[in-house]
Order: sequence, then structure tokens, then C-alpha cells
Amino acid sequence: MDSYNYLIAKTDKEDKNKWLPLYMHLRDTADVIKRIISTLPDSVIRASGLPEEDFRRTAIFLAAVHDIGKATSYFQNIITKNNDEWFETLNSAGYTVNRVYSYQGKTPHAYAGQWILESEEAPFEINATIADIVGAHHGKPFESGLDNDDLLQNYPQNFYGNTKKKSIWIDTWKKIVSDALHYSGYEGIDDIPDVSVEGQIILSGLLIEADWIASNTTYFPLISEESGEDYQSFYPDRINYGWNQLDFPSSWQSYVYSMHEDDFDERFGFLPNEIQSAFIDIVNRCEKPGIFVLEAPMGCGKTEAALAASEILAGREGEGGVFFGLPTQATSNGIFNRLLEWAEAVSEDTVTSIQLAHGAAELNEDYQRLLIKGQSNVDEDETSGVEVHSWFQGNKKSLLADFVIGTVDQFLLATLKRKHFMLRHLGLAGKVVIIDECHAYDTYMMTYLKQSVRWMAAYGIPVILLSATLPYEKRKDLIDAYAKTYVRVQLGLKHLEYNVSDWYSTDRYPLITYTDGLSVDQVKVSLNSENKQICIRKISGDDRVIEAIMDRLSDGGCACVIANTVRAAQQIYDRLCSGLTDYTVMLYHSQFTMPDRAEKEKRLLSHLGKKSTEEARYRFVLVGTQVLEQSLDYDADLMITQMCPMDLFLQRIGRLHRHKRDYRPDKCVKPVCMVWKNDNDEIDDGSKAVYGSYLLMRTEKILSGVVNLPADISPLVQSVYDFSDDLGLTNDEYLKAKEDFFKKQSEADQKSQGYLMPSPLRTLNSIENIISNMNTDKNDENSVRDSDGSIEVIALKYDESGYAGTFDDKYSFDIAGIPDRDQALVIARQKLRLPAFFSKKRIAGKTILSLESDNMTRVPLWQQASMLQGELVMLFDSNSEYFLHLKEGDGEKIYRLYYDTERGLEYQEVISGGNEI
Repeated sequence: MDSYNYLIAKTDKEDKNKWLPLYMHLRDTADVIKRIISTLPDSVIRASGLPEEDFRRTAIFLAAVHDIGKATSYFQNIITKNNDEWFETLNSAGYTVNRVYSYQGKTPHAYAGQWILESEEAPFEINATIADIVGAHHGKPFESGLDNDDLLQNYPQNFYGNTKKKSIWIDTWKKIVSDALHYSGYEGIDDIPDVSVEGQIILSGLLIEADWIASNTTYFPLISEESGEDYQSFYPDRINYGWNQLDFPSSWQSYVYSMHEDDFDERFGFLPNEIQSAFIDIVNRCEKPGIFVLEAPMGCGKTEAALAASEILAGREGEGGVFFGLPTQATSNGIFNRLLEWAEAVSEDTVTSIQLAHGAAELNEDYQRLLIKGQSNVDEDETSGVEVHSWFQGNKKSLLADFVIGTVDQFLLATLKRKHFMLRHLGLAGKVVIIDECHAYDTYMMTYLKQSVRWMAAYGIPVILLSATLPYEKRKDLIDAYAKTYVRVQLGLKHLEYNVSDWYSTDRYPLITYTDGLSVDQVKVSLNSENKQICIRKISGDDRVIEAIMDRLSDGGCACVIANTVRAAQQIYDRLCSGLTDYTVMLYHSQFTMPDRAEKEKRLLSHLGKKSTEEARYRFVLVGTQVLEQSLDYDADLMITQMCPMDLFLQRIGRLHRHKRDYRPDKCVKPVCMVWKNDNDEIDDGSKAVYGSYLLMRTEKILSGVVNLPADISPLVQSVYDFSDDLGLTNDEYLKAKEDFFKKQSEADQKSQGYLMPSPLRTLNSIENIISNMNTDKNDENSVRDSDGSIEVIALKYDESGYAGTFDDKYSFDIAGIPDRDQALVIARQKLRLPAFFSKKRIAGKTILSLESDNMTRVPLWQQASMLQGELVMLFDSNSEYFLHLKEGDGEKIYRLYYDTERGLEYQEVISGGNEI
């Protein structure tokens, strides 16, 4: 038996007789990567910058050599730590493997492999761009730390055991490289091409995916020591078995290269409107499509326009899927079924993969049903549609599915210095990217959005941005980010001269701005419909809100009241309930449990939705917060809102007379929005805390008595966000607010730079240059949001009998037992977001510690249910109260939290320093 065949890649901790030779793992990974390449969209290969054949050969070579760093004395010592027999066998075969090393942990096998291939001490000196990919295959590229980074020179004992007996190790490395060259079809190392940093990222992601699959013993089991020495006999049956067990769904491919009205009608069930037709026509005509920014009114069908465009772009550009990013989990959940229906429609004759990508995806009931269906294989004869495949589950792999609907964070995380970031790039490089509500992102998030857009341009990936109320500065920044990168990286030119001089500052509307190769073009869409004229009135005090509703809805109709904080919404809800005894009043905000929120959403749509009846709308009043701005397709006869920035204000009034109706009460025939201020006719402190005074003052200054939709949308937004004009505001309060605004913007921008990946416009010769101070811990969705995050709990009622139940009394659970999977799923769905107060840096840690302590006492076994691991449970008493004890110096503060299915969660401090408040 060749000495090389004794080297170990993997062992079984339980069964010392089970192992996997290094040779077999390298062969498994190379065979897997061959299979994956056969499924890749053309766009992924194009994004690498390599010709198709070089891409295939280079990938196979990398897979066949990626674990060469395991052929070292130090690694073989680690793998045989608990098996002296294997240790002796290796030494008997001529390898020097020690039990003591002076530099433990200095040569992780991925980095060791990189330096075996690259070091002057080894016989290869392969080009660094290839060696760097080997070093990055565990998710984090090698990061320089010494003047001389060559690990072979710095730690020779770790590689050879004994430098006087290093020839057997060098011969082994030669064999691994020789086999890899042969298996990939290269004649020599010099035939392997240099790879751009974009290609290194794509190939690294591909190698990580292949290695993870080949390392899964369900697909590629370890072998027994008695299996014999002819490892070649395992193939090709071994790869066929593993790949069949994995059972990847088919890869989606679009065969639509242009779309016309009839095609659109067949896909969506209605003919396209003017905006949809214009957008599709532009995409049909683009020769080198890049970024598309569609600015159009609320409710005009931007989603369908983007999906139709993505099908065309996927067909022409060889994309294999779509990523659709939205601002929040709620908006992602809200649109999931619409996109699922579309994905099923375009997946003719194939079964493709879909993912809902956010932190609470498994708690979405529609997604859960699809997940269970995929696991159960209930219809083995099914030949079309979509499924949730288990392989794509998890935060790091979700973007590898064909169709991904999720929060925009999943896109922004692509440019966070984060372990395994290459997998995100690999997934996105095969998709058309759609980002909805792109006006909704603050300075911090915009930094990541622009950088992610730059990387898509570097890969040549089409990006579609949607907004009803986009400030022109954001339009300019996003177009610039894409166009300048595309020209430099894809076309190899140094500069871009825009062929439209005023594209960045125009307030024409509806508007489509797009790039086609070197050009940036714009089309203003002409609308046949008339403008909707909305009367704007200002009222002061809660009493005036009640009076306005009683006056306007005396003969019927419905109203929507939007406050800027949960507490303000609860307060006005209470006032309306007591003052409007003949009305139906409902409260909707973010601090309800998931089931209560879902039920309220169904209820509000039944009263205010597109199909709502005159009877259902009769004297119905919806009260809520910002959750009523986006995605929900409802229609109010009267709108009352607290002051907010202009773009958000327009989003709110976009829900006013949104649908065409045969009947509205006489007093509601004309749309009216009332801007509600406090009793002193001032903007309330809560609104200032949420939005800052600067934008609120500018919005109030611009807002006149009439708004025409959609004609006024862009002019109003651009006026408020044109910071070069102070609009005649010169008082000290305004100047202070302006100073605070720009200071916070600057701080947010600086803060975001901390873990931001470099731009592809920088000179990045190696994937190594991307990484410095890589953030490998606590990298959740909050990393790309400028906030303290949020604390979510599982809210249940405890009845003192040893059982905890849901607030609707439908379910009850033994707190002393371990919930089974079905019970754990119901429990996990009782998620409730705590008020932002408890997420502040000074408070958050204390809150979590208090809840963890309480959970250890009251539900100690629930953590053993996999779906509940790491969750915080809040058991409210029979009065729906929970008293949260937070340590404060030598004493404590106690907060009373109260949950009501109609009002949601509220809190107050009840004891401070021994005194009740």
C-alpha cells in the first residue's frame, strides 16, 4: 500500500475503526464540484472572469488539492490524538508524526495548504491567486500577521515533524498536486490561470459548498479499516450514491428573452399598465443591462414589473434565480405567497428551490407547510413547482437556492467582513437582484447597500431597485455605485461619461433610470390616469382626532390613524375606544405576538382590503404605527397621521383612496389626510425621537394644503431632501436640528466602515486583501443595521398549575417537560418583540440575564427542544403581567410588562430604589 494512502482526512470519534483516507476525501470533493458546476447558471461562471473550460478545470483542481494541508505532521498528530494505533501506523509508513509541537495552532490546515502550494520552501510556487483560494476554504482567508508570513519557514516542525526527514512529505505533496492536475485536465501548474479577486471569491464559495457536501457522512460515509486498500474500487458508485442522496432540485432556467403584453397577461392574469409596459420595453431593448431604478406610485404593480423583468434578464443573461429583498421580516412574510405563486408559474417542467431568508423564517406557517412538503416527498411524480430543500436551510447557505425572498439584510451581509461571505457572493452571482422600498434605508444601511451593489456590478449581475419615494441623492449614489464599477471591472475602462446630464437631479415622475453598457438613460412614464388630489389639514390634540372621525364617518366609511410610536398608538387607541362607542376600533403594531399580529392583519384586510365591502368598512377605524406604511394592500377613506419625513408621509397617504370603489360615503368622496400634532400644536416628542427634528421641520415647511398623487411625489421628496436649500428656515431650533442630523449621519457612516468589505474598485489582487479585522462573532442581521438590535421573547401565560399556555387558550404546555417538535413550533411562534427601551446597551444585558435566570428556574428543560434553543421565555401571570427585575448597583429596578391581545405589550417602571412609581 502506498504510504500516501495511510494519511487520514477524517475519523469517527465513537468508532475507532471508521476513517476516511485523505485521498478519498479529495476525490469526493473533486467529484462533487464537477456535479455542482453542471448545475451552475452561466452568470456564475461569467462572474468569475474565467473562460468556461478554465473555470471548470480550476475548480476541479482546487477541490482535488484543497486539503493538502492535512498532509502535514501537525494535522496527522491531531487526527490520531485518540488512536495510538493509527499514530504508529503513520510513523511505520515513514511519516514523522510527533506528539509534542512547539507551535500548536499556528498552522490550521487550510492555511498550511495555502503555504505548501505557495512557499518557496515547497516545490510548486503555484500562482498566489490559486493558493489563496485553498487558504480561504474554511471561510476566512489568510490574514497577514508577521513580517514573513511563510508558514513553512516559520513553523517547519508542524509540516515535517523532523526537518531531516521531510522528503516523504514533499513527495506526498507532489503526488497530491500531480493527481489534481491529471484529474482536472491540466498538464502542468503553469497552465493554471491567474484568477481575479472576483473569481477567487466565486471559486472559494464553490469550494466551500463542495467541501461541506463531501464532508457530510450521510452522503459520503466513512469507511471501515477492513475495507481493503483498493480505494479506487469505491468509484464511481460512491459519488453516484452521495449525489443521489443529496437529491438537489433542478436548477431554474428562464427561456424568456423578451416579453410582450400577452406573455405578461399569461404570467400574472392581467394586462400590464403603462408603468409595467414601459419597464418591460426598456428591459427588452437593453443590450448590456445593468442597474434599473423604478420610481413609481404606491400600488401601481412595481413588484410584477420587476418579476417580469427578472424573467427576461435571467433568460438573456443566464441567471439562475431571483433574490427579492424587503425592509423587514413582516414585509418579507407579506409578499412570500405572491412570489411563491410566481416562482411556481415560471418553474415549468422542473422542481426548483425556494427560501424565505430571515431569522424567523421557520415560524412562517406558509413556509413551514412548504418545508414539510419538501421533506415528506408526498408526491414523487410531481415534475414542476418549487420546494424548500434541506441543504439550503441555514443563514450561510440560503442564498444558494434559486428563489430567495428575505430581508434586505441578506443582501447587505454580502459586504460585511464575515466568515463564509463567499457563499453569499456565489448565491447572488447566479441571480437577478431585486431590492424593494430602497428609500427606506438609513445612512448606515445605505453604505452596505451601495457596496453590495458595487460587487454585483463587478460580477455583471442585473440589479432592480424599486421605490415610490426615492430622494435623488440616493438615486445618484446607487446608479454611480453600479455604473462606475461595471465600466471599470466588466468593460475595463477607467472613466464613465454619462450621456444624460441631469439624470441624477430630475424630479420627473414616474421615472425609470437604467444603465445599458456605457450609457445611463432615463424614461419618464406618461400616465393616462388623472392625479388624485388629496386635501391636507392640520389638527391639534387627541380630541380633534375623535371629532374628525365622528364628523367624516358619521354616514359610514373607514379611517386609518397612524402614530409614530407604539405608546402613542396605544394612547390614541384608548381615547378612540372610549370616545367612539358606535365604531369598531382596531390596533395594529409590532408589539403583538406573531399569531395575534397575523390574525389582526387578516382582520384589517377584511375590513379595509381590496375586496372589503361597504358593510365591513362601516365606521371601522384602524390605529397603528409605521407597520401600516409598507406592503399591506389596504384602502382608507380618511387618513390621520402624526408628522413624519416626506417620503414616509407620501407612503402613508398612498393608502388613502388606494382602490377604485363604486361607493364611498358623501363625506369621504374626496380624500383627506389630517396631520395630527399635540395639544400645543407642536410635533410630539415621540416623533422627534424616532425621526429627528430636522426632517420633520423640513417636511412641515414644504407640506401645503393639497398634494396631487402621483404628480407631486418626486418634487416634494426632492425638496425635503435637497439639503443645499434651507427652505427659509433660519431659527436656532432648526439650525441645531440640522447640526445634529449631519453629525448623526457622519457617525453612522464612520460606524458602518468598521466591518465593510473593500470596494471592487480598489486594487484587490487577492482575496486576502478583503479581510482585516474580520468579524466572526455575533454576526446576525443587526450587523448591517444602525441600532441596538431588538430582544424577542416567547410570550405565554402561566396558570400556576405547572402549565403555560397561549393567550388565546388554544394550547397548553407542561413547563417541566421537553416539548416535542410540534409543541416547540407552536411555542416558538409566540414571539413578541420587547420595546426598544429594553434593547438599549445599558439595559439589554441586564434584561437577558434576568430572563435567562428566570428560564433556568421555570422552564429548565425547554432549551433541550432544538427549536427553542437560545430562546427567552416570558411567562405572564393570570393577570397577563410579568415583573422584570433588573439589577441596578446594590439594588434593582422592577418593570411591569402587561400584554393584552387587543392593545399589545406595554410597560412601566414600578419600583425604583424601593419606591413605587
